Amino acid sequence: MDEHKLIRERERGEKAKRLLENELLVEAWTNIEEKLMVEWRATGPDEMPRREDCWRTLRLLNKLESVFKTHIERGEIAVKMIATVEEDAKRKRFHVV
Repeated sequence: MDEHKLIRERERGEKAKRLLENELLVEAWTNIEEKLMVEWRATGPDEMPRREDCWRTLRLLNKLESVFKTHIERGEIAVKMIATVEEDAKRKRFHVV
C-alpha cells in the first residue's frame, strides 16, 4: 500500500474515533439503544413484527459501530505502517555503501 493510501486510512481512522467519542453521538446512540430495548421487552407474544423491527434496528446500530471500529483499527495499522516506511526511508538516507 502506498504512503498516500496509508495516510488516508489513518485520517479515516482518526475521524471514526472522533465520531465514536463525540458526546452527542454517544448520548444519542445510547438513548436509541435504551428505547429500543425497552420497546422490545414490552412487546407481547402477538407483536412479532414490532419485536423484529426493534431487533433489526439494534443489529443495524451494532453493525454501524463495527464499521467505525474497523476504520479505527485500520487507521492504527496505517500509523504503524507509516512509521515503518519513514524508518526505512531514514535508514536508506543514512546508509553508506
